[in-house]
Amino acid sequence: MKDDVVLPLPELLPTVEILNFWPVIDPPFSDARSWREFVTPVETKVFVSEQVQPTLTVEGSQQAANLALASERVVGELKGKRYELMGVGMKSLDRRTEYPLVMMYNYTDDMVLEVLVDLKAQAVLDVKSERYQPAVVTAEMSRARDLVRQDGRLPRGGIDVETGMGLIVEDVNFKSPRYQHRIVDVRFGPKDRRLPTAWAIVDLTSHQVIETGIYP
Repeated sequence: MKDDVVLPLPELLPTVEILNFWPVIDPPFSDARSWREFVTPVETKVFVSEQVQPTLTVEGSQQAANLALASERVVGELKGKRYELMGVGMKSLDRRTEYPLVMMYNYTDDMVLEVLVDLKAQAVLDVKSERYQPAVVTAEMSRARDLVRQDGRLPRGGIDVETGMGLIVEDVNFKSPRYQHRIVDVRFGPKDRRLPTAWAIVDLTSHQVIETGIYP
């Protein structure tokens, strides 16, 4: 090539200061080396910013959820179904217009029910079902840990189930009986350990613990 770029030898590169922007880990990991000795300490200053009030208050979120659950259309959608209120956020329709969006997960059909509400008019604007997997919520994590306790394998192995934290995973095999189910990959271990000590795969749709394991 005519315009080949030749890099200088490593010993000819200028020495630069490597700034340390490490996260604050409290308590510090007991099973991982601290790399602070290899980076240059930096002076930090407290930056005070103006506190911004949330667009939707806790009371407003509760009102939006109550309004959605009282809607005849929502009642009809969820009749006879097992579901969980996932949370309430805000959805923008344009630059100046936004409304609370109430999200519920329907475990019977593995669908997310989205309900757009107008708090001022005390009205439900739109109801629709979508197929996707939102992030796991606190109530689901509590239920997943309860299922692991009932399963018994990890408690018998001396694992503290209460330390479990998880993420949503998906079975992409369309021939699998758990295809499109609400599945949580839960990892267990003390807060001062970087690596988990045990794991469990929990199917919240079928209320089953699929697999468990303890790391050596």
